[in-house]
Amino acid sequence: MSTQIPQHARMPQTERQGAPLPTLATSTRSSRDGWEDGAEAREVERIPDLETFARIHGIEVAHAFLPLAGIDPRWIAGLRRQSGPLFLVLFTRTHSTQPLLTDILASLAKDAAAVETSVTVEYWARTVGLPLGQNPGQKYLTARLQARRLREWLPTGAYETLLWNINQT
Repeated sequence: MSTQIPQHARMPQTERQGAPLPTLATSTRSSRDGWEDGAEAREVERIPDLETFARIHGIEVAHAFLPLAGIDPRWIAGLRRQSGPLFLVLFTRTHSTQPLLTDILASLAKDAAAVETSVTVEYWARTVGLPLGQNPGQKYLTARLQARRLREWLPTGAYETLLWNINQT
């Protein structure tokens, strides 16, 4: 017999009580959790690719390289919207060329989708391919925070569009 965990039991205590986290807006809940309002759900668009998504939402990228000896090349990518603040992302590449805007958006979407669809931290760790035996708790919290900030940074409905309604092949 399989026992299902109630939806409210999967949310962190602060979200179940409706209390905002100190640095996050309370409007950063995901439609995949079934918490979106009707207006937001109606604004989700179908977009053919990440380039079109970036153009529609006026997203541009500026890069700064962080050369660290002995570590894969890391980039700080600053995403900027025409009518919004800068969104900073630490991006690791296996080669030294600058990541493209579509690479960064695809990576953000993949990471956020993993957070949104994971019921437990362990499930999330398996989804993103963390080696067994590592404590994934802090990494999960970082990924969750990044997903929430991305949702807050994008216009209403754009987060869901990025995660679920773009062909990312």
